[in-house]
Amino acid sequence: MNLNVANEDPERTFDQYFQDTNRIVYITFPDESRRSEKGDGSWEVRLNPIRLLFVEFRAVNTIQCWSVPSGLNLKIDDLVLEGAPPEMDLNNKIKFETRGQLRVVRSHPHSKCMLEGKVALQLDADVPSVMADVPVMDSMAQGILDTILKNLEVSLVNGLKSDYRIWIEEGKSSKSKKPEKLNASVV
Repeated sequence: MNLNVANEDPERTFDQYFQDTNRIVYITFPDESRRSEKGDGSWEVRLNPIRLLFVEFRAVNTIQCWSVPSGLNLKIDDLVLEGAPPEMDLNNKIKFETRGQLRVVRSHPHSKCMLEGKVALQLDADVPSVMADVPVMDSMAQGILDTILKNLEVSLVNGLKSDYRIWIEEGKSSKSKKPEKLNASVV
């Protein structure tokens, strides 16, 4: 994923913006009812429902997000499928791992820049032989991963572009506010 950004504000850079990881998670997962902070720098998120064959389920992940010099890192090491048939025992048979990076690439200091994103997803599953023998199972699993990745990308791209500008304006307006006069009375 590459995202062209007009001009980076020299007083409020992406490096500073990415330090507010809560904000990044909130714009990526704006629906509060599907996101909850766990308190240890991670969030539990519920993705939109996905249909596989005749079963509809919702992927639930714990996401960690942290800032690094010139960017942001993302880690997901679990996947729970809410609504998956219990007799399939999928939640005990799936290993899901995601690593992502979003880096600021500047052509000149504090001028036009680009955000470059990379994501690596890995899904290993020990599924029942009945399901493993279904010829389209691999393509369906790949389709699910592609859907999850595309939804995350769209949400992040749309949110970052607009929210970075809002964040710049918030910083400028807080600097321009003058302290209110204190009404002190002598007793």
